[in-house]
Amino acid sequence: MIWTRQWMYEAFTRKPLKTIAFILVIAGLIPLPYPLCPDWVVTVVDKSGAPVPGMTVTQYCADYSAFGRRTESDTTTDQHGKVFFKIVRNYSPVLLRLIGNSLNLAEGVHASFGRHSHVSAFDKYTWVGDPVTSDGYIEDWTGSPLHMESEIVLEK
Repeated sequence: MIWTRQWMYEAFTRKPLKTIAFILVIAGLIPLPYPLCPDWVVTVVDKSGAPVPGMTVTQYCADYSAFGRRTESDTTTDQHGKVFFKIVRNYSPVLLRLIGNSLNLAEGVHASFGRHSHVSAFDKYTWVGDPVTSDGYIEDWTGSPLHMESEIVLEK
């Protein structure tokens, strides 16, 4: 097939739907960057509000639309009870994300879609707390904002 002006003219005038569909499929295969996990600052405090140094904080990130891509990273609080997680970016073609969402539909009521990230604090191997929102739910990031700040109050 020779890419000539005549061929391009015929492709766009005689078969415009096929040509547009072809272009969309090719564009959908180009990997695009997007944030998988936010830039997150976590402060761990005890019930009196004092910072707790030396606690392990884990950040969990998952993208259920990109065939279940998951990451997990651990870090330890500093002397002010703080940890800092940098933003994590992923690259995925839009078309594959659409296919991933379609395949997730087979899970029915147990299906998960999109990006989810949360943090938890641990004392050695024992869970000690999650950041909780003002209405009592565990804080879960689902794509925005790109910067999070949370406080974990130890249960013990």
